[in-house]
Amino acid sequence: MIDKNFRLNPLTGAILMMAFGASGALAAAPKLLVKEPTQAAPAGAAFGSRLIVRYKDNTAAATDRSSKLSAVQAAVGRVGGSTSARSSAAVAKAIYVRKLGIGSDLIKLSSTLTAAQVDKVVVELKNDPFVADVQIDRMLRPIDISKRVAAADVSPHLVPNEPLYAQHQWHPSNPHGGINAPGAWDLSQGAGVVVAVLDTDILPGHPDFAGNILQGYDFITDAEVSRRPTDARVPGALDYGDWQEADNVC
Repeated sequence: MIDKNFRLNPLTGAILMMAFGASGALAAAPKLLVKEPTQAAPAGAAFGSRLIVRYKDNTAAATDRSSKLSAVQAAVGRVGGSTSARSSAAVAKAIYVRKLGIGSDLIKLSSTLTAAQVDKVVVELKNDPFVADVQIDRMLRPIDISKRVAAADVSPHLVPNEPLYAQHQWHPSNPHGGINAPGAWDLSQGAGVVVAVLDTDILPGHPDFAGNILQGYDFITDAEVSRRPTDARVPGALDYGDWQEADNVC
């Protein structure tokens, strides 16, 4: 039975209106697309000409901002090389950015110099009697952008020789519920990477491990955890596993 005298609380009504309005706005909002860079950085270019400089204590540059900038500006002016190199260095102006938590100062050059020019500026600053240390403020990336962009234009071509890969191992190739490994295999196949197996053990006789096992070390000293007779450590990468009673079986 519906109560005809039911009245909507003003506060409740306002909340409902806000909720419906928000959901409608979300539904109408355009889908945001993430675009990857289409061009690699120019060869020899520095990723931003910023320097992390630490000045020696009890010097004018340690406390005076103008002295800090003068030291960097003088180093830029001393950068030699070709006429074009001297020209680009001449227009680079030292700009103070901020004091870092580690005590050093972050200083930016107004024009982007080549990597070779920035390296020369660093050498000049290291020879400055007021400077204790200087480093380039580099942006580090786990994967080279140029390789990632190039690989995006081709279909994955590496197919593992595992007999059951196509039929049963869906998780490496599925881009949604899996890890989309084929896309990564075009960038790297793990050459030179060392993998540490923790706790779960390996099968030393497996063909994938043939000739690829390095010497390991067992750091567990608690017999209750390691399931060994004593608390002593043992060499090697083998252990008793988590529940099997047999030695070296996981």
